[in-house]
Amino acid sequence: MNRKALTLIETIIAVVVMTIIFVALMPALSASLQQTTVSGQRTQAIKIVNYLSQRVIDGDNSISPSVAGTAFNWGYGQLAANFTELSAGKNIARPELYRAEVFAAGNVNLPGMSSGQYDIKVCFEKAGQEYCSKA
Repeated sequence: MNRKALTLIETIIAVVVMTIIFVALMPALSASLQQTTVSGQRTQAIKIVNYLSQRVIDGDNSISPSVAGTAFNWGYGQLAANFTELSAGKNIARPELYRAEVFAAGNVNLPGMSSGQYDIKVCFEKAGQEYCSKA
């Protein structure tokens, strides 16, 4: 007997096997998607850190605390309102998902000069956990 087609039973068995394999791979695919999302948001956070760092380097006193041990903070939802150029000119997607802190850590004294030292931290939340990037 020369068979050229699959029987209904063979087709059902193939579909069941493929479904089992797909279900077994779902947790790995889900974890990979979660990690990719966190990676993308971490990249955005680093862009914000770089933006704030450049403003501090440029001497912008509106974001640079002048007293050592003090900080300026922008909570979740406040970055977009306070720094409109983040979403417009710096290609930061949804800056309202981030919070930032610029902390005046003190002064760095070198021969012939002194400069302020600032710690900058930008954080975001994903799945109930907060992730931060620092400079």
